[in-house]
Amino acid sequence: MRFIFAVGFLLFFSFANGFDIAETQIDFKMYFAKTQSNNINSLHQNSFLSCVSTNFNNGINTGGYWFKFDFISKELEAKKLVIDIASIYTDSIFAYKLQDSLPSLFFETNFGRATINKHIFNRYVVIPITISPGKSSYYIYAYFKLGAQLPITISTQKKFDISNTHTLLLLGIYYGFALMVLILNLFYFFNFKDTVFLYYSLLLIFITLTIMYDDGFMYLLFPRATHYIFIEPLIHFVVALLGIIFATFYLNLQQYLPKIKWLAVAILFYTLFSFIFYFKYKNFLLYLCGEFGVFLTLCTYWLAGIYLLKKESFAKYFVLAYSLILIISTSYFIATKANFNLLNVSEGWLKIGGIFEMLIISYAVAIRMKTLSNDNDKMREEIEQFTLQIGTLTINQKEEQKISLPENELTLRELEIFKLLITGKSNSEIAKDVFLSVNTIKYHTKNIYEKLNIKNKLEAIAKFKN
Repeated sequence: MRFIFAVGFLLFFSFANGFDIAETQIDFKMYFAKTQSNNINSLHQNSFLSCVSTNFNNGINTGGYWFKFDFISKELEAKKLVIDIASIYTDSIFAYKLQDSLPSLFFETNFGRATINKHIFNRYVVIPITISPGKSSYYIYAYFKLGAQLPITISTQKKFDISNTHTLLLLGIYYGFALMVLILNLFYFFNFKDTVFLYYSLLLIFITLTIMYDDGFMYLLFPRATHYIFIEPLIHFVVALLGIIFATFYLNLQQYLPKIKWLAVAILFYTLFSFIFYFKYKNFLLYLCGEFGVFLTLCTYWLAGIYLLKKESFAKYFVLAYSLILIISTSYFIATKANFNLLNVSEGWLKIGGIFEMLIISYAVAIRMKTLSNDNDKMREEIEQFTLQIGTLTINQKEEQKISLPENELTLRELEIFKLLITGKSNSEIAKDVFLSVNTIKYHTKNIYEKLNIKNKLEAIAKFKN
C-alpha cells in the first residue's frame, strides 16, 4: 500500500508539471465567428470576434464556427508549424490557407476521419501549416455537437513531437497505474471471493474508458469509426449503473437503506431516456440532461455514504473518494461544456483526482474486507461460546434430571437400589454393591415397580435415566 501511495505521489507532480505547455514562437492573433455555413466564400470579415485565448470555449452554443489565424513572422525563411486541436467533439474540420487573397483547402476531417494529411499516430486533429515571412492567414471551420470547445496549441513540429511524446509517456504511466489497481482488485476478488472487488474492478474499467475517450484514444484505435458521438453517453450510463451496484454492496445499503434502490432506478430511467432521445434528435440539451442524471446518481450514493458515517467505519473512505471525484469531475465538466471555470480544473487534474480516487477506494475495499473478516471472527467466537453454553446447560439439565428421582415415593433402601437399577445393572450385581441377597433385591424391586407404576427394568430406565 505504501508503494501505491508513492506512485500516486510521483504521478501527482508528473501531471501537475507536464500539461499546459506553450509552443508558439510566432506572433499571431485568433478570431472566431459563429455560422451555419461551411462555405468560406460566404464569410464576412467584420463578423469575426477576437479570441481571448487559444483555448476557445463557447459552452453550450454548439454548431458551426469559423476561426481565423493571422500570423506575423519575422523569420527570414518559411517555418513549419502544427496546429494541434485537442478536441474529440468536432464533427468535421476544414482548413484553408489564404493564397493571393484566395482560400485554398488543404486539410479536411469528417466524423473523426481525416481525408487529407491525417497522421496515423495523432490522437487529435493535427494540422500542419507553413508560415512564410511577413503576414499569412489561415481559416479553420469546425462543427461542434457536444459543446463548442476548441483547445488549440500552435508549435513547431519538433516541439510538438517532444510534447506529444511527453504526454503519451505520462498517459502510459496513468493507464499503467490504473491497470495495476485493476489487477490488484481482481486478485483480491479471486482470492477472497468478495464481489465488491469485482464490482469496483468493472467500475474502474469503464471510468478508464471514459478518460481514454476524452484523451482521443478512440480515434487512435479506431480511425475509421463514425459513431463516436454515441460512445461517451453509453460509457457514462454504464458508469452510473456500476456505481450504484458497487455502492450498494460496499455500504450494505440493502440492510440500512433498502428503499434507495427505487430512487436509483428512477434516476437511471431518466438518464437512459435522456440519452435515447439525444441519440434520436441530436439535441445537446438532452445530452446535458443525461449527464445530469449520471451526476444525480453519484450524488445520491455519496449522500448515502454520509448518512452511514456513524454506522459503518469504512463509509468515510467512500465519502472521501466520491467527494474528490465529484468535485473535480463536475468542475471539469462544467468548465468544458458550459464555459464556467469553477475551479480551473484541467484534464491533468482530472487524472490526478482519478488516481487518488483509485487509491482511496482500493484501500477502502481492503479495509472493508478486513473489518467484515474481524466481525465474522467475532461472530464465530460468539457462536462457539454460545454453543458451549448450550452444551453446558444441556449437561446440567441432564444432571438435574438424574437427581430428580422419586425420592418422596421410595424408602432410602429402595432409592439406593433404584439408582443402581436404572444404570442397567443386574439383580446379582446390585446385591453385591449393597451387600444384600438376590432375593432381597427382587423384593425391593417389586415394591419399586408398584410404587412407580412401571412394569419392568427397561421401562424404569426409559422413564428415569435421562
